[in-house]
Amino acid sequence: MKLGMIAAAPALAAHGYGIRLVVHDELLSEGPAGNAEAALVDCIAAMESAYPLSPRLKATGSTSTISYGAAK
Repeated sequence: MKLGMIAAAPALAAHGYGIRLVVHDELLSEGPAGNAEAALVDCIAAMESAYPLSPRLKATGSTSTISYGAAK
């Protein structure tokens, strides 16, 4: 699992995302809303292929939008 998290960091960074919190086997990341789906797909692929297992590791994820700060 830790190797998957390490592999996820550059996959997320490629879309402007950064890991903000790790809780057990979950990652919380932050980045541009327009890149959310692509970042999720690449993050899952990176985590699933980080270490060769049989059967293969299955990762899941989801996106959400939370806005912090003042509205313009």
